[in-house]
This record gives sequence, structure tokens and C-alpha cells, in this order.
Amino acid sequence: MGRHAIAMGPAGRSVARRLVRIRTERGFTQAQLAGLTECTGRPMNRQMITEIETLRRRVDVDDLVVLGRALGLDPATLLDGEDCCADDRGTGATGDEEERR
Repeated sequence: MGRHAIAMGPAGRSVARRLVRIRTERGFTQAQLAGLTECTGRPMNRQMITEIETLRRRVDVDDLVVLGRALGLDPATLLDGEDCCADDRGTGATGDEEERR
């Protein structure tokens, strides 16, 4: 059976934006954040984080928990926010590729 890409929804785009914002505000590179996930029991590599931030990887609940813990946040913080359902066109970190697909 072939793999079918599932379109990224507004919550996924919001998580990606929020992850970029929080990570950069805290001064972490993607590689540094990947290193912080080592102690969570479900390490993520830099490529996985890049793919989440650029909407090439869907964020599952395990990813949310790992990223939240690595950043010292309640994982729900990555989900919460008024921008969850905002129109994402033209917003920096996530790009416009998904809007054209």
C-alpha cells in the first residue's frame, strides 16, 4: 500500500509556528533542541525538528510531549493560542508550500 500525504491542518501549522518562535526566543538551534530531547525517552534528531518546522512532518501527540518537555513547557503550550485557526498564508517560518498543494 502506498503512502498518501495528509494535508497539514491549522493546528499543525500553528504548532510549527509556535515551535519556531519559542525555540528561537530561548536561543536554541534545531540541533540544540534535538539534544535536549535525548533525556525524554523519545529522542528527536535535527532533521525531524526541521521537518516539523517546515510542515514536512505532521506533529503527533508523542512529538508534542517530547518537544514540550525538552523546552520545559507543558506540551499543551505548543497547541494553545489564538493563532491556531488563523489564515497562515504568508507567515514566515512555515512557508507557503502547503497552501499551493
